[in-house]
Amino acid sequence: MELKGKSLLSLHVKTKMKSRVYIAIGHFKTFLLGTFHDITSKYLQEYLNEFCYRYNRRFVEKQIPNRLLNLAIIHTPLKST
Repeated sequence: MELKGKSLLSLHVKTKMKSRVYIAIGHFKTFLLGTFHDITSKYLQEYLNEFCYRYNRRFVEKQIPNRLLNLAIIHTPLKST
């Protein structure tokens, strides 16, 4: 089905992507307001980096302590000189 030269499927995909962008922006704003108290544009890239780091690891958060412990156990101790 065509709608002025564009398919309804592509229109649906664009609308869905736009809503995901708005949701991501909303999550970022909530993160900024809930985590930092004095936000400046000078450090905006660092805020965004921290948000992306936390967002990408949101499902593995509970596994991090076990992974750290396992790495500490299997690591060969360093010899002091």
